[in-house]
Amino acid sequence: MTMHIDLHSPYLIAAPDYRESSLGIQVLHRLCHMINERGGRAWMVGCTVNPEWNAPALTEEAYEQVISSGRSWIAVYPEVTTGNPFSAPVTVRYMLNREGVIMQNAIDAGADDLFFWYRPEFADKEPDPNILGIECYDLSLFQDDQPIKDKDFLYLNRIPESALDLSGLPENITILSMRNPLSLRELAMLLKRGRVLYTYESSGTCLLAMLCGCPVVSLSVPGYEHYALNEQSLQDIGGAGFGYSDSPEALDVIREGLPIVRDVVLAKRRLLETQFEHFLFLTQAKAQQHDEVKERNSFSHWISHRTLPTTVTAETRLLHVILCLNAQVSAIEASVASLTRQGVDSRTILLVAPEPGYHATTMDIRAVTVDSWVSAVRQLAETEDFDWLHCIDAGVEYTAASIGLMRNMLTKAGECQAIYTDEAVRADDGEITPVRKPDFNLDLFLAAPHRYLRRVWFRRESWLATGKFNPEFNQSFEFDALIDYLLQWGTGCIGHITDIITLVPASVFDFPSTLEEAQILQRYLQHRGFSQARAVQKKNLTWRISYPQPEREKVSILLDAGDDPTRLIRCVESLISNTEWQNKEILLAVVENTSAEMIDLIKQMQEVMPLTAIVCGAEQNYASRMNLLAQNVAGDFILLLDLQTLFVLKNWLTTLLSHVIRPEIGSAGPKFITADQRLLSAGMIAGADGWVGHVGQGEPWQTEGELSRYQCEQNYSILSSNCLLVKREAWQRVGGLSVEYDDQHVNDIILPLKLKRAGYLAVWSPFSVVVSDNTQLLETVCVSENSQRQTLLAEMLEVFTDDPAYNRYLSLQRPLFRHGPLTTNVSDNLSLTLAKVLLLKNGEDCEYSKRIADLLQNLSTDNAICLIRDSSDLTVPEILRLVPKIVVLTHAPDKALSARLAAVSRIIPLRIYALADSAGSDNNDRDQVNVVTRWLTWSAKRAAQLSKRKRPVSCLPVLLGCEWVAQSRPTSAERRRVLCIPEALSVKEREFISRVIAATHARVDWIILGAWPAAWLPMVAETVRWQEERMSPEQLHQLRADIAIIFRLNCDHNRFKDDYQAVQLAACGIAILASDVPSLHNNLPFRRLKADPQVWQNEIVNADRYVVSQREISTFIYDRESIPEVIRGLFM
Repeated sequence: MTMHIDLHSPYLIAAPDYRESSLGIQVLHRLCHMINERGGRAWMVGCTVNPEWNAPALTEEAYEQVISSGRSWIAVYPEVTTGNPFSAPVTVRYMLNREGVIMQNAIDAGADDLFFWYRPEFADKEPDPNILGIECYDLSLFQDDQPIKDKDFLYLNRIPESALDLSGLPENITILSMRNPLSLRELAMLLKRGRVLYTYESSGTCLLAMLCGCPVVSLSVPGYEHYALNEQSLQDIGGAGFGYSDSPEALDVIREGLPIVRDVVLAKRRLLETQFEHFLFLTQAKAQQHDEVKERNSFSHWISHRTLPTTVTAETRLLHVILCLNAQVSAIEASVASLTRQGVDSRTILLVAPEPGYHATTMDIRAVTVDSWVSAVRQLAETEDFDWLHCIDAGVEYTAASIGLMRNMLTKAGECQAIYTDEAVRADDGEITPVRKPDFNLDLFLAAPHRYLRRVWFRRESWLATGKFNPEFNQSFEFDALIDYLLQWGTGCIGHITDIITLVPASVFDFPSTLEEAQILQRYLQHRGFSQARAVQKKNLTWRISYPQPEREKVSILLDAGDDPTRLIRCVESLISNTEWQNKEILLAVVENTSAEMIDLIKQMQEVMPLTAIVCGAEQNYASRMNLLAQNVAGDFILLLDLQTLFVLKNWLTTLLSHVIRPEIGSAGPKFITADQRLLSAGMIAGADGWVGHVGQGEPWQTEGELSRYQCEQNYSILSSNCLLVKREAWQRVGGLSVEYDDQHVNDIILPLKLKRAGYLAVWSPFSVVVSDNTQLLETVCVSENSQRQTLLAEMLEVFTDDPAYNRYLSLQRPLFRHGPLTTNVSDNLSLTLAKVLLLKNGEDCEYSKRIADLLQNLSTDNAICLIRDSSDLTVPEILRLVPKIVVLTHAPDKALSARLAAVSRIIPLRIYALADSAGSDNNDRDQVNVVTRWLTWSAKRAAQLSKRKRPVSCLPVLLGCEWVAQSRPTSAERRRVLCIPEALSVKEREFISRVIAATHARVDWIILGAWPAAWLPMVAETVRWQEERMSPEQLHQLRADIAIIFRLNCDHNRFKDDYQAVQLAACGIAILASDVPSLHNNLPFRRLKADPQVWQNEIVNADRYVVSQREISTFIYDRESIPEVIRGLFM
């Protein structure tokens, strides 16, 4: 009976081009056919296909569907494929032969890969292997219906003919080879005439010969024995069909057994259906498991299951207004339920004009009409029934634990009269994405008020003082009220909480009220004195506010002449010809030792344009030269300009000027693009890309960007001085550029930072576009390489770690505006008392990195520390943003990481621990060693060695997680099962164990975990691959081992090893036989033996099985009540 399996995940199958001459290739294509015939979705990748089968080739369209479906998909690779070339979420290894036999390749399987074998013999000693014996033989074609047998054959494919002695074979023998492929019909006609087929290798052709009544004789040649048919092959086909001799008597015996082969094939066909169902079940289950893990790590799961401080320390009273105009009952109920399940009193909820079908009275929720709701709120405000007011549309939901968080946060609102929060948007298909907002950004929020200034929390007192909500506005009443706040109190009255509080349907989030917003913007501009300004809505639903153009203001353009005449004349000519603003002057800084050619050019330029050249001392740096020019300007505005800038839109300067005339604006900058119309900089984010990140770099120049930010005027903390218009009054107030800096990357941003500190805003405009070929804007800048950058970063730390134009939860690495690691807020009281520990993976995963991760995770789970995990490519600003007290490195740091950590340590107090046991810890220079505060090891010998070298070191105790506590084990089989894990053995140690296995394998069953020497294979009972995490208690229990051996020679190879593995095995209830060496000495009472093969052999076969007791192992199990002092001192 066929079971029902939901084939939700598709398959991509790797195979060569279909051809009838290769049964292995046919099997792969047939698998695809079988999946599709069952109702699944499968494609062949990169090959021609059999048009008669339902096994299509993968198209670009189909691949796009697979990738975009959101489902995990499954790659099936034959054993000739190395690695995971498709980068598939789920990988299946279909072993059509033994690993490495055909292509001499290692498959490099992942620990989580699924294995299926074509025949049991290919699985070696794998216990309970998954067999998938697909065959597609045409038994009506390949049958013994030809009485005349007059041909002798030699099958020859992988073994070179030069390696064979064919003199003993019949004359006129016909060679069958893949080098001369035949169609299946041609092959069948030949095989039916076969007297005998000789072969040096196993192949499906041999089976076809047997089906055609042709006996097969297996031969072998030195060096190629692994290709030959063997006893396992014979068992696989029912013990018949081939032999090892071509004597007449032997051939007669083989012929007599040939009918058995056909019976075996038919029996396997009946078994295949069960095998195929098992294949579908396991692969789909693995894909489902991958999807579940993906879902648990998704933003949707995080926002639904995050844990926030549950203790509400504030008595803040909230009023929730739900606007229900034209809303479905289900939408209203969703909003209400998101409040009531957080314990919100239904009497603090006010519904505005719900549908009659919604029975609000049953929940004691007050409902009012659309005409009276503002009056109702005012009455509650006047009677002080609430402290903060929040309005949402029906269908908007409050996220888990958000109300308690807001009550606590609103008590810390300080001078803020209104507060907006981050949000999440739910698309029609259910996908949830975060909307991470910047701190209040005047120009950006005016450009897109419906995206930023809705669902705002209003303080009751200020709401009453400013005149409440205007009932004339159905949708933009919050925006209207906030305009009054801005006009009365300025931008400082509006705060931002970077927690996601509301979950908003996409149809609600991006639904502006154009007429209302236009009226409100015009009122704002009138009150600001910009009666000539106009607000125009663009196609992307954002507004462009065109401030009135200045009339007579003069612009003084500061240029550093440099030493390249061509570059100078190119820039100035472009400036003159492509700038509509006429009232300008050019001041040129010329170094006193400038070449005669440059001097002549400047004189020629002065004759035809308003250009003033000022000679500067050769010792003056760039900042000094620009400050000297600024002392001689006649203009009201100063433009810093780099020579590598070109101009394409004539209004570029006029656009910038229209902003800088505003009193709050200190500087304005354009959009930089490349000559091939790619974005070079659509603004800058402090702290991104290791220093500053250029927004949108590399994208098409008209790209919209996140929430259309690339096309909205907005305020940035920093703008590039490659083309920066500055108000002269502001320049003078901050003292211009800082002459103590001469690093070009510091000079590029120092002035905007100084202006910001002085209280000025900087405006970036996408409507002012210039071209630049300055490669400085493309450079990756590292803070740790330059002391001046470190100085500026320390001085402006809050901007580099939490740029107000960005969001602390967005990634500081490209691509920008991407959500960073999902983190859960820790209550302020808790975070102040816990050490924040940053675990950096700075090398390959190994036993030691997993140990420290497990230990720190246990401490974190018990709220003993606040743990953050990340990779070692974190930049200096990224580390500073996390504010760790302790950094733990899984390996010794390289020079680059050492430099970054040293730079961080100069700015904040930091303890840096590194694992001394991981590879590479002994090969470090002085700087790499000195940056590490303390080395961590589990080896007493290593600790002693490091102490002698005057390196601070702590020896960690072996502590396993609670999951390692011994569980009940199945009853042992009659034969003792002995476990060996040979991976870390030296050559000499393997030789020792080989002798022991050879002497004992007849009396015990050997189980080998991990990679095994090929020579051991005939002597062992089982070979088991690692599963997922190495040395997991689940896998050890599945092995059903009675005894485990841990053999170590007392030599340098083992000097720094420890007893961790022994403790793990003992914790799983496995008896231990271990070497009597210092690295395996502990308090556990297992047997310790000298390096004598006879002693080991006797103990393995005859010794009583002593299992460590629960009491004895308990001291090695992590317990929150008895954390060792060394760990407390390091981390708590």
